[in-house]
Amino acid sequence: MKRTMMKSLKKENIRKIKALLELYSGIIKNQLMDIVPKTIMSFMVYGFKEDLHKGLIQRLVDQQKINELMKEDPFIEEKRDRATKMLRALEQADAITCTLD
Repeated sequence: MKRTMMKSLKKENIRKIKALLELYSGIIKNQLMDIVPKTIMSFMVYGFKEDLHKGLIQRLVDQQKINELMKEDPFIEEKRDRATKMLRALEQADAITCTLD
């Protein structure tokens, strides 16, 4: 009787361990299914970012491109010139009004 009781206890323990291992393997499988695509995308995005960064730096290093990029918009330049002329005219008007006082 003891022997049959021990066998049934062992079988029950084996069944529990098997159930726990199946549950554990299911959890690991789900984690891998979640992590693998994220890791692949991470490497793809990192590679793209590095290539883009190198390309942009290369374009900026070219001296001709730097001068072209730093060139002021003609509209802004014209607006700044008009503002400078207006400032000079206002300073002259201020100087004239100060002499009248």
